[in-house]
Amino acid sequence: MAFSETLRAELEGSGVQVKVLCPGSTDTPFQTDAMWKIKVYKANKPVPADKVAMDVVELLFNQKGRKKSGFGNWFLSNLSRVTPDGIIMKIKKNLASQV
Repeated sequence: MAFSETLRAELEGSGVQVKVLCPGSTDTPFQTDAMWKIKVYKANKPVPADKVAMDVVELLFNQKGRKKSGFGNWFLSNLSRVTPDGIIMKIKKNLASQV
């Protein structure tokens, strides 16, 4: 996301728009049974593909340059802003482990 935001700033005023969608985990046929055994999938349920598609359309037609799809994705991405690093690392380790 940082690359896209930097590119967007560099191209400001040129007529070129850079938009960034951060969908997080998305419910698609590519998911496997093994993926569902990882705690992060249980804690942050994948966003339905049609919701992600609607978010893309919304992003394209508004003036904002980025969007995080799904509340869980937004929440987890902002959690590190208010939580100490040591606690964040424990949360990440716990979520990345299997059941």
